Amino acid sequence: MAWPSSYTIWGSLLSKIQADIAKLAKEVAKYEPVIMCAEARRPPRRPGRPADPPSR
Repeated sequence: MAWPSSYTIWGSLLSKIQADIAKLAKEVAKYEPVIMCAEARRPPRRPGRPADPPSR
């Protein structure tokens, strides 16, 4: 799975998308291992935390 981290792509929906991906990963993990790919330069976010605005 890929962790969504792009404010440019998701905009104000980023926190909601991250929460949905987290829920999906937890459900899949009940049945098989999950590998999450994430952008190295950004720390993982907790669902519900506001997303950073795009850097310029």
